Amino acid sequence: MRARAAGRELRQAAPADGLRRIQTARRNRRVLQGTGALAVAVVAVGGAIALVNRGDDGTIVTADSTVPPASTITLPPVVEPVETTTPAVAPVDTTVPPSTTTAPVVEPVETTVPPSTDPPPPAGVHTVWWGQKLAGWYDGDTFVPNEFGVEPPDGLLGTTLDLVEVGGEATHTATPTDADCSSIYLDPTPALWGVYSAPGAPLVSSQLVLRAPDAAEVPDGYTPEQVRVADLPGADPVAETPRLVVVDGWNTDYAFPTWITMFDPSTGERTTIEGDADPANALDLGQPANVFLDTDRDGNWEIAFAVGDGWGIRELLTGDTIVFGANHPCPEFIP
Repeated sequence: MRARAAGRELRQAAPADGLRRIQTARRNRRVLQGTGALAVAVVAVGGAIALVNRGDDGTIVTADSTVPPASTITLPPVVEPVETTTPAVAPVDTTVPPSTTTAPVVEPVETTVPPSTDPPPPAGVHTVWWGQKLAGWYDGDTFVPNEFGVEPPDGLLGTTLDLVEVGGEATHTATPTDADCSSIYLDPTPALWGVYSAPGAPLVSSQLVLRAPDAAEVPDGYTPEQVRVADLPGADPVAETPRLVVVDGWNTDYAFPTWITMFDPSTGERTTIEGDADPANALDLGQPANVFLDTDRDGNWEIAFAVGDGWGIRELLTGDTIVFGANHPCPEFIP
């Protein structure tokens, strides 16, 4: 009897809210997978368990598969979905704040170009050259001839000079030196032989131009083709003023002088500057430079020319020698 009473109790109707609880459990399973899995396991166990009891009469009573009363099933608590709220993130200000550091003021660096190692040209000194040889220099307006025993200006040797041809257009840059030579010379030597000076030198000069002679200007024993004449600067060609007359006694046509004279048409006199009327007695003479000079600024014109193994600058009206030097080229190579 007890067994049957127990069976009746087991077979009685399920509680009225049993179905609702099952639905709630299913809903919770969807929300939380972990909790749902556990609920499924509980339901499965509840559905699969069969209560087997043996009655007093030995009859086997099988428990009903109906869901057991709610009082005997413990469901996990309902877990409400957790609302996750992402906190608002303030935008990042990417503006670079102005620097409060004051940049140091960099003072400009003054670069000083080191002075040239060449000694400076002597202040106020201007040189005059015959070809490569030093003829003299100016001390102010006074011409100082380069004579034996006279010391050149301080700083002249080793100083680079820019020179111009007097009465010409040639220019020449060279350095004065006395290396391996008995006289001061230019290195390198000018390609054109003539008179050179520094720009700004107080040297007075005028172009020397040779022309064909008049009949009275031709010396006895010579032809007009052997003679050339140059009028002095400022002279009136019509007036009977002295003039330079050069004569070539070796050639039928003038090439180089063997006799250099000053002819005065008012008296017919000839004054020898260099050479001789007889070419056999004359030294080898070079063609005078194509310029009249007044190196000493006394108003008397001069010419420069080579003679023998030397050279000189001569005054025409007095015949005085202004300066004379050796004409051999430098440096000297002695075997």
